[in-house]
Amino acid sequence: LPPVAKDGQKYDWVFKSPTWDMAGMSVICLTEQKRQEDVEFSKALAGARIGMLRGDSARLLQSRVRNNPPSQVPRLMTHNLAVDKWNDVMLSELHEREVIFVAQRIGHYETSQSILNSMLSPESLSLKIGCKVMFTANDTAEDAFYNGQLGTVDGFEHQIHNENMTPLASSITQESGSLAPRILVRTKEGNIIKVKPKRFSWSARNHSDSSDLEKMESATSVIQYPLKLAYA
Repeated sequence: LPPVAKDGQKYDWVFKSPTWDMAGMSVICLTEQKRQEDVEFSKALAGARIGMLRGDSARLLQSRVRNNPPSQVPRLMTHNLAVDKWNDVMLSELHEREVIFVAQRIGHYETSQSILNSMLSPESLSLKIGCKVMFTANDTAEDAFYNGQLGTVDGFEHQIHNENMTPLASSITQESGSLAPRILVRTKEGNIIKVKPKRFSWSARNHSDSSDLEKMESATSVIQYPLKLAYA
């Protein structure tokens, strides 16, 4: 995708800038498809990316076209506002108690807002048992889930007394985090994943060479569950 330019600003590709060469970037070619297991569908998507849809690939995608799809079919929308509205509508259709998990900010407020803006998980995560969700990060510790994986909320491991609660608020001082409720997500294979809050932060900096503001920013983080609604 080309860079985003506003108000007629001139732009160029980042890899054409002197900074790119100075940074010593390496080119890595990704060869394994993680989000699609259907070989023919992956082939069709690869053709669509370069504008080369022919034969079986074109017929495959044409077979998926629906003028009035069922409400449970995921929507692809062009604006986040429309995505949020459709997700809220679908969540309201479930006759279960709504539980809201509010992200916890730690450290520099402005930096935490930047982290929130870059996160795929919302600051206020509303869930109900039975709702469709998508993971918004990789599980680097146990490899239990990956970014983009879909599932359904199956329940909550611990009793939740308040409908509006801050994840990890009670476990910040406890390394085990045992008091933070786990969200139980069932994958399409039927496996149950116990999802705990994740700490989102900027990459750590060398504090010995940093200003006080930079040190404060590097210590800033946001804690939220790596989930979002996945109806759109």
